Formats: sequence, C-alpha cells, structure tokens
Amino acid sequence: MPHCTQKMRDLIESGLAGLGTFAYYATPDILASRAARFAAKATVLSGLGAVITFFHREEIEAAGKNFEGAKQENGNSTVENCAFTPEKIVMIAGLATFSLALNVLQERAIYRHAEKAKANGRSFAHTKQALIFGALTAGLMYATQTADRAPADSTEET
Repeated sequence: MPHCTQKMRDLIESGLAGLGTFAYYATPDILASRAARFAAKATVLSGLGAVITFFHREEIEAAGKNFEGAKQENGNSTVENCAFTPEKIVMIAGLATFSLALNVLQERAIYRHAEKAKANGRSFAHTKQALIFGALTAGLMYATQTADRAPADSTEET
C-alpha cells in the first residue's frame, strides 16, 4: 500500500484483525461440524498471519538483514554464539507449555459459555461473543500500534 499513510495502514490492519477474530469465534454458530470449524479457524488464522506479514514485510526484511549481518560479524556459527543455556531452554519450554494450556482452558470456557447460552434459548450466542472479541481486538490492536509512535509519524507517507 504505497499511497497509504501509516495511520490508514494501522486502521486497515486493526480492522482486518478484528474481522478475523470475529470470524474465528463466530464459527460454531455457522458450522455444526467440528472438522469444518477446525478447517475454518485454521484458514482464518492463516489469513491473519498473511495480513500481519503483509503489513510488516519491511520490518521482517530488516530483521532478516540484521540477522545476516550479525551472522557475518560473529562467523557463521550462530549456535555457538547462542545465549540459551539448558536452564533457559527448560524455562522457555515450561512457559510455552503453561501458556498453551491456559489458552486451551480459556478457549474451552468461551465455547462452553456460549453453548450454555444457546441451550438457554439465546440465538447466535457465539456470534454475540465474537462481536465483542472482534471489537476488542481491533481497538486494542490499533491503540497499541499507535501508542509507541510519535504524532508526527502518523501522517508520514510510506
């Protein structure tokens, strides 16, 4: 998007992330099959990854160049220069496992809450939750994107 301001790019990216979050959480109201929901959610997550990659491609390319430069300065052996000790690796693995378990519990609680509301006669229970989550995602993403940027940067052409 060569003719968009950074503010416009932030709005588009945040809006697409909010829309993706909505689609992710609304799938149980649309698709009855567990396999179909899994495929739809995987597609949504892939699409969100593609959107984020598209909007941050310059930063990704710069990070790759920085990594290559560091490799050349320190020799090609990045494993030997790695600061990860076995204790740090165990700690990271433990935190990742805890985070994944917490995420699974949270997803199940969200699903059960909407299913309980559905059983009590509320129509589109998952969709109503999805609207809230999508709006929160878009708003928080936009706020965090613009919080670190100086006001002069928000009108800069890229």
